[in-house]
Amino acid sequence: MDYSLKGKKAVVCGASSGIGFGAAIKLASEGSDVIIVSRSEENLLKAKKKIKDVTGHEAHSFACDISISSEIEKLISYIKEKFGSADILVNNVGGPEPMAFLKVTDETWFRYFETLFMSVVRLTRSFTPLMNEGSSIVNILSRSAKEALPNLVISNSFRPALAGLAKTLSIELAPKGIRINNVCPGLVATERQVNLMNYAAEKEGISPDIVRKRSESQIPLGRLASPEEIGSMVAFLCSKEASYITGSTFFVDGGASKSNV
Repeated sequence: MDYSLKGKKAVVCGASSGIGFGAAIKLASEGSDVIIVSRSEENLLKAKKKIKDVTGHEAHSFACDISISSEIEKLISYIKEKFGSADILVNNVGGPEPMAFLKVTDETWFRYFETLFMSVVRLTRSFTPLMNEGSSIVNILSRSAKEALPNLVISNSFRPALAGLAKTLSIELAPKGIRINNVCPGLVATERQVNLMNYAAEKEGISPDIVRKRSESQIPLGRLASPEEIGSMVAFLCSKEASYITGSTFFVDGGASKSNV
Protein backbone atom coordinates (compact mmCIF):
# COMPACT_ATOMS: atom_id res chain seq x y z
CA MET A 1 0.00 0.00 0.00
CA ASP A 2 1.33 3.42 -0.96
CA TYR A 3 0.72 5.80 1.93
CA SER A 4 2.18 8.75 -0.06
CA LEU A 5 4.05 10.01 3.00
CA LYS A 6 7.42 10.44 1.31
CA GLY A 7 8.82 13.89 2.03
CA LYS A 8 6.03 14.79 4.46
CA LYS A 9 7.27 16.80 7.44
CA ALA A 10 6.12 14.91 10.53
CA VAL A 11 6.51 16.20 14.09
CA VAL A 12 6.16 13.42 16.65
CA CYS A 13 6.01 14.28 20.35
CA GLY A 14 7.18 11.96 23.10
CA ALA A 15 9.15 10.14 20.42
CA SER A 16 12.36 9.09 22.15
CA SER A 17 10.76 5.83 23.30
CA GLY A 18 7.54 3.84 23.54
CA ILE A 19 4.54 4.56 21.35
CA GLY A 20 5.91 7.89 20.13
CA PHE A 21 9.06 6.16 18.90
CA GLY A 22 6.92 3.48 17.25
CA ALA A 23 5.04 6.19 15.35
CA ALA A 24 8.23 8.00 14.40
CA ILE A 25 9.99 4.92 13.05
CA LYS A 26 6.92 3.90 11.03
CA LEU A 27 6.59 7.37 9.49
CA ALA A 28 10.31 7.40 8.72
CA SER A 29 10.05 3.99 7.07
CA GLU A 30 7.36 5.48 4.81
CA GLY A 31 9.79 8.22 3.74
CA SER A 32 8.57 11.09 5.93
CA ASP A 33 11.00 13.72 7.19
CA VAL A 34 10.52 13.05 10.89
CA ILE A 35 11.20 15.54 13.66
CA ILE A 36 11.20 13.74 17.01
CA VAL A 37 10.45 15.72 20.17
CA SER A 38 11.17 14.77 23.77
CA ARG A 39 12.58 16.35 26.93
CA SER A 40 15.90 14.47 26.93
CA GLU A 41 18.52 15.36 24.34
CA GLU A 42 20.42 12.20 25.23
CA ASN A 43 17.40 9.97 24.61
CA LEU A 44 16.64 11.79 21.36
CA LEU A 45 20.13 11.10 20.05
CA LYS A 46 19.69 7.39 20.83
CA ALA A 47 16.30 7.36 19.10
CA LYS A 48 17.72 9.12 16.01
CA LYS A 49 20.42 6.48 15.72
CA LYS A 50 17.84 3.66 15.94
CA ILE A 51 15.69 5.30 13.26
CA LYS A 52 18.70 5.66 10.98
CA ASP A 53 19.79 2.06 11.60
CA VAL A 54 16.34 0.60 10.94
CA THR A 55 14.99 2.82 8.15
CA GLY A 56 18.07 4.37 6.56
CA HIS A 57 16.49 7.81 6.99
CA GLU A 58 17.98 10.62 9.07
CA ALA A 59 15.59 12.03 11.65
CA HIS A 60 15.70 15.52 13.10
CA SER A 61 15.21 16.20 16.80
CA PHE A 62 14.28 18.98 19.19
CA ALA A 63 14.46 18.76 22.98
CA CYS A 64 11.29 20.27 24.43
CA ASP A 65 9.06 19.95 27.48
CA ILE A 66 5.63 20.25 25.87
CA SER A 67 3.96 20.93 29.22
CA ILE A 68 5.57 24.39 29.18
CA SER A 69 4.14 27.04 26.86
CA SER A 70 7.45 28.81 26.26
CA GLU A 71 9.09 25.51 25.24
CA ILE A 72 6.40 24.95 22.62
CA GLU A 73 7.06 28.44 21.27
CA LYS A 74 10.74 27.48 20.82
CA LEU A 75 9.69 24.32 18.99
CA ILE A 76 7.46 26.30 16.65
CA SER A 77 10.28 28.76 15.90
CA TYR A 78 12.57 25.83 15.06
CA ILE A 79 10.01 24.26 12.70
CA LYS A 80 9.36 27.59 10.96
CA GLU A 81 13.05 28.35 10.48
CA LYS A 82 14.17 24.88 9.40
CA PHE A 83 11.13 23.51 7.52
CA GLY A 84 8.70 26.39 6.98
CA SER A 85 5.66 24.18 7.45
CA ALA A 86 4.45 20.85 8.83
CA ASP A 87 2.27 18.13 7.31
CA ILE A 88 1.82 15.82 10.29
CA LEU A 89 1.57 16.40 14.04
CA VAL A 90 1.44 13.49 16.45
CA ASN A 91 0.38 14.65 19.91
CA ASN A 92 1.73 12.12 22.37
CA VAL A 93 2.71 12.35 26.00
CA GLY A 94 3.36 9.69 28.62
CA GLY A 95 0.40 8.89 30.84
CA PRO A 96 0.13 9.73 34.54
CA GLU A 97 1.17 7.37 37.27
CA PRO A 98 -1.57 5.18 38.75
CA MET A 99 -3.17 6.42 41.95
CA ALA A 100 -6.48 6.51 43.79
CA PHE A 101 -8.66 9.63 43.59
CA LEU A 102 -8.28 10.56 47.28
CA LYS A 103 -4.50 10.58 46.93
CA VAL A 104 -4.43 13.03 44.02
CA THR A 105 -3.54 16.52 45.24
CA ASP A 106 -4.53 19.79 43.57
CA GLU A 107 -0.91 20.22 42.52
CA THR A 108 -0.97 16.87 40.74
CA TRP A 109 -4.26 17.68 38.99
CA PHE A 110 -2.90 20.99 37.70
CA ARG A 111 0.42 19.42 36.65
CA TYR A 112 -1.33 16.82 34.50
CA PHE A 113 -3.79 19.38 33.18
CA GLU A 114 -0.77 21.18 31.73
CA THR A 115 0.98 17.98 30.61
CA LEU A 116 -1.90 15.94 29.19
CA PHE A 117 -4.49 18.49 28.12
CA MET A 118 -2.96 21.92 27.57
CA SER A 119 0.02 20.48 25.68
CA VAL A 120 -2.38 19.21 23.00
CA VAL A 121 -4.28 22.51 22.99
CA ARG A 122 -1.11 24.57 22.59
CA LEU A 123 0.59 22.31 20.07
CA THR A 124 -2.50 22.06 17.87
CA ARG A 125 -3.17 25.80 18.07
CA SER A 126 0.45 26.56 17.16
CA PHE A 127 0.86 24.00 14.38
CA THR A 128 -2.38 24.43 12.42
CA PRO A 129 -1.27 27.79 10.92
CA LEU A 130 1.80 25.95 9.57
CA MET A 131 -0.28 23.22 7.94
CA ASN A 132 -1.64 23.10 4.41
CA GLU A 133 -4.56 21.22 2.91
CA GLY A 134 -4.05 17.48 3.27
CA SER A 135 -2.26 17.75 6.62
CA SER A 136 -3.11 15.49 9.52
CA ILE A 137 -3.07 15.58 13.32
CA VAL A 138 -3.16 12.39 15.37
CA ASN A 139 -3.66 12.35 19.14
CA ILE A 140 -2.37 9.33 21.04
CA LEU A 141 -4.92 8.80 23.80
CA SER A 142 -5.86 5.62 25.64
CA ARG A 143 -8.72 3.18 26.13
CA SER A 144 -9.63 5.52 28.99
CA ALA A 145 -11.00 7.95 26.40
CA LYS A 146 -14.15 5.78 26.34
CA GLU A 147 -13.70 3.25 29.14
CA ALA A 148 -12.63 4.02 32.73
CA LEU A 149 -9.57 2.01 33.72
CA PRO A 150 -8.67 0.96 37.28
CA ASN A 151 -6.28 3.21 39.25
CA LEU A 152 -6.05 5.74 36.40
CA VAL A 153 -8.38 8.51 37.58
CA ILE A 154 -6.30 11.27 35.96
CA SER A 155 -6.18 9.57 32.57
CA ASN A 156 -9.88 8.69 32.86
CA SER A 157 -10.61 12.38 33.35
CA PHE A 158 -8.44 14.05 30.71
CA ARG A 159 -8.44 11.54 27.83
CA PRO A 160 -12.21 11.82 27.17
CA ALA A 161 -11.83 15.60 27.22
CA LEU A 162 -9.18 15.36 24.50
CA ALA A 163 -11.47 13.15 22.41
CA GLY A 164 -14.14 15.84 22.70
CA LEU A 165 -11.65 18.51 21.73
CA ALA A 166 -10.58 16.55 18.64
CA LYS A 167 -14.18 16.07 17.55
CA THR A 168 -14.80 19.80 17.80
CA LEU A 169 -11.58 20.62 15.96
CA SER A 170 -12.39 18.18 13.17
CA ILE A 171 -15.34 20.40 12.28
CA GLU A 172 -13.41 23.66 12.56
CA LEU A 173 -10.36 22.42 10.64
CA ALA A 174 -12.21 20.56 7.87
CA PRO A 175 -12.60 23.67 5.65
CA LYS A 176 -8.81 24.07 5.78
CA GLY A 177 -8.34 20.47 4.63
CA ILE A 178 -6.72 19.44 7.93
CA ARG A 179 -7.85 16.17 9.49
CA ILE A 180 -7.60 15.20 13.17
CA ASN A 181 -8.13 11.75 14.69
CA ASN A 182 -7.41 9.85 17.89
CA VAL A 183 -5.64 6.54 18.43
CA CYS A 184 -6.39 4.69 21.66
CA PRO A 185 -3.83 1.97 22.36
CA GLY A 186 -4.52 -0.89 24.70
CA LEU A 187 -1.68 -2.63 26.49
CA VAL A 188 1.58 -1.93 24.69
CA ALA A 189 5.01 -3.35 25.51
CA THR A 190 6.55 -0.11 26.80
CA GLU A 191 8.36 1.01 29.94
CA ARG A 192 5.15 2.69 31.14
CA GLN A 193 3.27 -0.60 30.89
CA VAL A 194 5.94 -2.30 32.97
CA ASN A 195 5.53 0.39 35.62
CA LEU A 196 1.75 -0.04 35.67
CA MET A 197 2.08 -3.80 36.05
CA ASN A 198 4.63 -3.38 38.82
CA TYR A 199 2.22 -1.02 40.62
CA ALA A 200 -0.60 -3.56 40.35
CA ALA A 201 1.69 -6.36 41.50
CA GLU A 202 2.84 -4.44 44.57
CA LYS A 203 -0.70 -3.42 45.44
CA GLU A 204 -1.95 -7.02 45.24
CA GLY A 205 1.13 -8.68 46.67
CA ILE A 206 1.80 -10.82 43.60
CA SER A 207 4.58 -11.01 41.00
CA PRO A 208 4.64 -8.77 37.89
CA ASP A 209 4.71 -11.93 35.73
CA ILE A 210 1.36 -12.97 37.15
CA VAL A 211 -0.05 -9.52 36.41
CA ARG A 212 1.22 -9.66 32.83
CA LYS A 213 -0.18 -13.13 32.17
CA ARG A 214 -3.51 -12.10 33.66
CA SER A 215 -3.58 -8.98 31.51
CA GLU A 216 -2.75 -10.93 28.36
CA SER A 217 -5.50 -13.44 29.15
CA GLN A 218 -8.03 -10.60 29.05
CA ILE A 219 -6.96 -9.54 25.54
CA PRO A 220 -8.73 -11.54 22.81
CA LEU A 221 -5.55 -11.62 20.73
CA GLY A 222 -3.68 -12.86 23.78
CA ARG A 223 -0.69 -10.51 23.83
CA LEU A 224 0.52 -6.95 24.25
CA ALA A 225 0.97 -4.75 21.19
CA SER A 226 4.32 -3.53 19.98
CA PRO A 227 4.84 0.26 19.70
CA GLU A 228 5.29 -0.20 15.95
CA GLU A 229 1.79 -1.68 15.64
CA ILE A 230 0.38 1.54 17.09
CA GLY A 231 2.67 3.45 14.74
CA SER A 232 1.13 1.65 11.79
CA MET A 233 -2.30 3.05 12.67
CA VAL A 234 -0.82 6.52 13.00
CA ALA A 235 0.79 6.26 9.56
CA PHE A 236 -2.45 5.03 8.02
CA LEU A 237 -4.44 7.93 9.47
CA CYS A 238 -1.88 10.38 8.05
CA SER A 239 -1.97 8.76 4.62
CA LYS A 240 -4.01 9.44 1.50
CA GLU A 241 -5.80 6.14 2.17
CA ALA A 242 -7.49 7.83 5.16
CA SER A 243 -8.35 11.05 3.34
CA TYR A 244 -12.05 10.85 4.29
CA ILE A 245 -11.50 10.08 7.98
CA THR A 246 -11.57 12.88 10.54
CA GLY A 247 -12.95 13.38 14.04
CA SER A 248 -12.77 9.66 14.73
CA THR A 249 -11.34 7.59 17.56
CA PHE A 250 -9.73 4.23 16.89
CA PHE A 251 -8.98 1.49 19.42
CA VAL A 252 -5.82 -0.50 18.76
CA ASP A 253 -6.05 -2.87 21.68
CA GLY A 254 -6.25 -6.45 20.47
CA GLY A 255 -10.00 -6.44 21.08
CA ALA A 256 -9.70 -5.67 24.81
CA SER A 257 -12.14 -2.74 24.93
CA LYS A 258 -15.65 -3.53 26.15
CA SER A 259 -17.12 -0.47 24.39
CA ASN A 260 -19.51 -1.12 21.50
CA VAL A 261 -18.46 2.02 19.60
